[in-house]
Amino acid sequence: MGAWSSTLEGLSIFTAKKLLRECIEWLSADAAPGARQAGLVTAAIAISARYRRVGRYWDPHLECTRAFLATEAAACAQRRTAVMLGAGACLDVPLKTLAATFDRVILVDAVFLRRTRRWVRQFPNVECLTYDLTESLGLLNKPEQPDLFAQLAAVRPRLLLDDAQVDFVASVNLVSQLPLLPMRRLLASGRYAAPAVNQLGLQLMAGHVRYLNAFTGRKAIVFDAEMWRLSPEGERREVVDLRPVLQLPHPPEQHWFWEVAPASELRSGKLMHRVEAVAW
Repeated sequence: MGAWSSTLEGLSIFTAKKLLRECIEWLSADAAPGARQAGLVTAAIAISARYRRVGRYWDPHLECTRAFLATEAAACAQRRTAVMLGAGACLDVPLKTLAATFDRVILVDAVFLRRTRRWVRQFPNVECLTYDLTESLGLLNKPEQPDLFAQLAAVRPRLLLDDAQVDFVASVNLVSQLPLLPMRRLLASGRYAAPAVNQLGLQLMAGHVRYLNAFTGRKAIVFDAEMWRLSPEGERREVVDLRPVLQLPHPPEQHWFWEVAPASELRSGKLMHRVEAVAW
């Protein structure tokens, strides 16, 4: 205890409380196997902390996402089970509407923090399912495998595809995030060239859309179509367009813009995303 006490000496009460809160969040998180070791719990805590800082910039995007998903849920002919892929903190999930509309709601993500699970408990027909939708964490935590790259490329998720009760499934602001950890791990190993790793990232995103499309019920996806850095002079830089990769069945029903990182978060300019929403 002495070492911990000395670490806290000199810190403001606010900073000490923040550190303690994040430590409790990390320890109490419900995480898929390998997610904690891979840093995904830390990432989930960081996202929550960023929302507390810049939530007013995120709220229009979150509201647009919730409204779109609520509309598509209402369009379902049958309303037995709804599945939200990438539910996370549920900031962008219309949970009250879904719980009132469907017999069962399954929230899927690699990490659920304690505060999310506590909120979900008020809905008896909603459950949190911790699952790594890339099915890569077990592989990435054993980087010495000689055929790691080939194994990652061969992953074909099957979660809930055999559940005939699923009438609505949505991928919620998820697909652009899925390849980030595998790509970082592969590049950090020094064993793989950047072009090959980038190609794997594209394959993982395209594979997620194929997985989504394999469900028999109504499907929806909300995703980052374009990402760019906006300079203080208003110039778009480092533009990434994901639409050609995903090959969705038709153009988006809706689109909007998300100020992911305002100028207060970056040294220069801000990070912007064009978000698109498609259902079929």
